[in-house]
Amino acid sequence: MNVTDYKSMFEQSVRALASIDLALGIGEDGCGDLEQTLFAIEDLKILARRGESLACAVMTDKIGRGV
Repeated sequence: MNVTDYKSMFEQSVRALASIDLALGIGEDGCGDLEQTLFAIEDLKILARRGESLACAVMTDKIGRGV
């Protein structure tokens, strides 16, 4: 690989990480902050588990009532 290839890989990585931060709802001022990105990912995982637990509880309740 030459310097141009490494530069291109770096630029693609930065764009990908910026897109991830944007998808996580991190504003431009926090973009690139590893701690903030990891916190947002952990928060998303917690919300997903909470939603899954709620869905299971609702389904269990409906099954228990014969609905």
